[in-house]
Amino acid sequence: MRYVVLALMACVLLPAGAAVTKSFSITEPFGLAWGPDRVSYVVEFPQGQVTPNGVALKDTAGQPVAVQLSDITYWDAKKKSVKSATVSFMATLAPHAKGTWTLTAGTKAVKQPKTDLEAAHAKASIVLTTAKTGIRLPVGAMTYAQPMAADGVPPPIQGIRLSDGRWIGKGWWETERPCLGYSATLTDAGPVFARVALSYTFADNTFYTATVELNAGQDLAVISEEFNLSDGKRYAMPEQGGAKPGDTFAYVKPHFVSKTDEMMWDWWCPSSGLVPSPNCYRFAFYQGFQPDSAEIAGRTPHEYMKPGDGGLNYGKDGRVISLNAWSQWVGDESFYFGAYNAKGGADELAIVALRPGEWLHPDLDPHPNKTLKQYVQTNNLWIDRATKPDLILRAPTMLGKRVYGIGVLQRKPVTTTTDTNLPVSFGDAPTGVVPALDKDNTPKVKTGTGTEIMLRHIRLGRLELNTVKDWVVDYPETSKYPRLFVDAGDLERMRKRAKQNLADQQHLRWVRWLNDGKPATGQQLINESLAFLTNFCQTFALTDYGHMMYAINTGTIAHQVDIALAVPEITPEQRAQFLRLSALNLYNSLADNYVPPRRAGFAWGSANMQAQLRARGALLAALLPNHPDGNAWRQYLAGWVTAYTESQVNEAGATLECPHYGGMAVELGVVPLLALSHCGDIDTSAAIARYKAAARHRLGTLLPWDLRGNMRSVPPVGDGYYDSDGTFIMMAALLEKADPALAKQLVWGIRESGGSMGGHPTLIGALIDPGLEPQTPVFGSENYPGDGFVMRNGFPRRDETYLYVTAGSFSVGHGHPDRGAFILYSKGAPLMVDFAAMYTPSFRETWHHAGGLTFGTDERVKPCPGKDHKDCYYTGKIWEPHSIEPFTSVEPGWDPTAKDLDEAFGTVQGFVSTPRADYAEMHRRISYLNRVPYMMPATHGKLITYASGSSGDDVWAKHPFTWTRRYALVKSPDPLGHNYLVFRDDLRGNQEFTPALNLWAMADKLEVNGQSGRYTGTFGVDLDCYVAEPRTFAHRTHTISHNNQFGFSSYFKKTFGQTKPFESQILFQIPQAPGKGGYFVALVPRKPEEPQPTFATVLDGNGIRVTFPDRTDTVVLLNAPGTVTLDGLILQGTAFVVTQEVVKTTVTLLAPGSVKRGETVLLQSETAKSIEVK
Repeated sequence: MRYVVLALMACVLLPAGAAVTKSFSITEPFGLAWGPDRVSYVVEFPQGQVTPNGVALKDTAGQPVAVQLSDITYWDAKKKSVKSATVSFMATLAPHAKGTWTLTAGTKAVKQPKTDLEAAHAKASIVLTTAKTGIRLPVGAMTYAQPMAADGVPPPIQGIRLSDGRWIGKGWWETERPCLGYSATLTDAGPVFARVALSYTFADNTFYTATVELNAGQDLAVISEEFNLSDGKRYAMPEQGGAKPGDTFAYVKPHFVSKTDEMMWDWWCPSSGLVPSPNCYRFAFYQGFQPDSAEIAGRTPHEYMKPGDGGLNYGKDGRVISLNAWSQWVGDESFYFGAYNAKGGADELAIVALRPGEWLHPDLDPHPNKTLKQYVQTNNLWIDRATKPDLILRAPTMLGKRVYGIGVLQRKPVTTTTDTNLPVSFGDAPTGVVPALDKDNTPKVKTGTGTEIMLRHIRLGRLELNTVKDWVVDYPETSKYPRLFVDAGDLERMRKRAKQNLADQQHLRWVRWLNDGKPATGQQLINESLAFLTNFCQTFALTDYGHMMYAINTGTIAHQVDIALAVPEITPEQRAQFLRLSALNLYNSLADNYVPPRRAGFAWGSANMQAQLRARGALLAALLPNHPDGNAWRQYLAGWVTAYTESQVNEAGATLECPHYGGMAVELGVVPLLALSHCGDIDTSAAIARYKAAARHRLGTLLPWDLRGNMRSVPPVGDGYYDSDGTFIMMAALLEKADPALAKQLVWGIRESGGSMGGHPTLIGALIDPGLEPQTPVFGSENYPGDGFVMRNGFPRRDETYLYVTAGSFSVGHGHPDRGAFILYSKGAPLMVDFAAMYTPSFRETWHHAGGLTFGTDERVKPCPGKDHKDCYYTGKIWEPHSIEPFTSVEPGWDPTAKDLDEAFGTVQGFVSTPRADYAEMHRRISYLNRVPYMMPATHGKLITYASGSSGDDVWAKHPFTWTRRYALVKSPDPLGHNYLVFRDDLRGNQEFTPALNLWAMADKLEVNGQSGRYTGTFGVDLDCYVAEPRTFAHRTHTISHNNQFGFSSYFKKTFGQTKPFESQILFQIPQAPGKGGYFVALVPRKPEEPQPTFATVLDGNGIRVTFPDRTDTVVLLNAPGTVTLDGLILQGTAFVVTQEVVKTTVTLLAPGSVKRGETVLLQSETAKSIEVK
């Protein structure tokens, strides 16, 4: 926290024998209170002038302060003359105060001021205590004559002292290997801190080591530990998805191919801590304390406990919650666990996970799912319960590293702000947070009871004063502003963008000031931005600021600060404060203890989460071009952006995450590249190549014009919804010079998809100069490897036929189990769409998707036999209240045994496009499936669509097989003519599952008659369905609706009001018996006034004949290369479309094959071709 340079001040060297003086200064920049916090400085001393006991320290007021030397090196062998040492003392700082401490060092012994810290050897333990807490640890050293079983070995934690002096708790070891010996050494005994080094050796060269530290004036002892007791052993892990009976796994350290690989997100699996720990130590702390309540900061979906007064119960042995120093976004995990008795006493026994950057969660070998790159969360601490009753800390010691604190906090009145929920005071101790005021000038606060447990997680873990003191937050910055997206100081260019691109965004103060230029508006911008930035920094210094919202708000802040610094009326102090707080933000965002590196064995949520932090951090680095660390920041972040781009966007332009979240892969690469490029030369060539491909992909997959929103939307595939694609302008800004034509096509894209230049946190209109004219792109049908393919006829007409099939193995992030499913638009109407409800609710299961293929549906209505009953579906799973057992569906899963993602999700082969028809094959191996629950309003009284957490069951195929689906989009020269889809599923290898084809359409009703179904479309286009295979079936149907209109909302309400449902779809589910074949289906859109075609199954089930008034088509799809004869034509191959018109017959060969008449070869080709025959 240096102002100018918060460093060790000048050393005064005096003649030999005289005292040496050094000064340390810290200026508090957050506006918060700190302390007592231990700070340390490494100091070098002249030879012969300082002895170990010859140091004294005084504070700013000249009062003596306890000081302690550690890690001492000496000039002499007798260890009398100190050469260097770590100087430590406890610092307390008021908000914005400057503290200065002066060290005097010489050869005369100095008696240190007494603190509340004591370290003593008792008969059977080392005891460390302060006025607030205490901990008992082993003492001495022992080498066992014979290896000692675990129950005979003293445990690391033997007791914790409460505030009234009582000791509670009992510890013990549980290990597979005997102990060979141990040692416990008090290495530092105060007065500032006490430190004990623990070391245990076990058989087979395994070990456990730890340091335990307790600081004066503090209430938590900090334990830093390392261990490897699982070395050489393997374990069954039945709670890990994909693990089969008999499978065993070893704990191993995470491994990365390169430094670049290590800093990138990759496919990870949260073990949720549900891995075996036969090697561990335990500490039971119920007896003598009797806690009935607990506080946590995390999630407990399994309801093993409920936070708050009375939430603990002891009705069953087992887990309560796990503790982890960094959130993995999964259940039954918390940063801390604080146990107390709500009926009396202020003590709360606290166990707090700390310093995630110093942890090491081991990986598993082999991976239960072979295609996942890292297993995480394997080293969690656990809180267990017992019916006796008891609460027990379980600390696995299999392999890895961990840091946590344990001690006793006091429950007291806590005042927090009502708007930001930041602590204003704990008891009578203010934090420095200044609450907002009501209209009557009353502070907006609320009061409750709590502890400082979250503050301990922050100040002893993520954001220690000892680290922050070395940050450079005040320095001479000479840059002009704005500078992020224009040359430094080019304010007029930004004004032009704001006035022409962002005129409708003036609810944002910085945009308003760019538009009106008024000094009053500028001062409001400065004041509001400083308040926002101050609150931001105080938040991460006081509480858990989740990295995703941290990143999003950093993006917002960066835009505001860039413009606020350009206001002419800004004062020097305001300018300095902006730079100061921006530096604090960036230092914190790059700190290992805020977002730990992958080598620590944590995961970063989904692919965009940690990426947002780095990308928005790059904006701050661009704002601080002359910072002493600026060049290092920018070089690291520029390299990160390029690596990120290549990991998130494949060569076809598909993004790793679904279209909605994939937009972030564009934003989080392009926007920082634009900003960093204004700080000097960076190589953008590799990133530009990928973003050119991304531009083509996102333009090519953009939905047709949709009458519900009067725009073309991003496809709502996966977790998504209808909305404009703001990435078009971002990429246009990046590609304007590199590919001007493509940049103009991207401008066309933004106009077609709603035209908004806004966005959050990036206002895309700020990135590009106005005036770039749109250019309509040319798109036909196209395959996008890794994502799927688009078949279309009529682009860019609003009434084009458009089929988008998800069938790739790259774009699966935030995706659904929807391989093979599709979206279909035709004749100006949406017909078969992906439920675009995002998460409200989440329609993510296979059976929710048009064209989705499932392998078992159970809709028997069965009463629930009772919670925890063996026959209740949710026993052992995340509980969902219900009286009727859920229905279930079996869907293809992410196969853990697959050698790569192609094998897990399938591939597209043989994609071709011709003027008459398009064709593609999708192949997917079916060996691993998931049984997922769902509930319907008519039977269960509510709609449950999503199998969250552990609600699904593994289903393994006894006889794996390959599912092949062949698609043929038959096209007419007229986009409003006969354009329709035929597909066939080859399920010949299936002998055990009951498949079901799930067709959904936006319709007012569904009528099924024999092999035909007819949807009466909601928006003026009907859909005829013909099922050639199976020939007989008893269909199942449901209707599901949602009204989450998102980007379509304004237009839909204005145009349709309540006259049309926004998205109500009807299911046409077609079951098939095991081993009885697959599916062969035609889907023909038509307007109500158009004649209904007739259908017939021909060619021994290998063809569907579709007869229209003006032509007859026969679509031939064979499950394997073969021969069929049609009207004298011999067709050899797998895929044909034969169109018979009044004057001609045309055969289109869609896959390798031939067309003969008798012995005459009319056409033979390895590629798609058409031929007219008489």
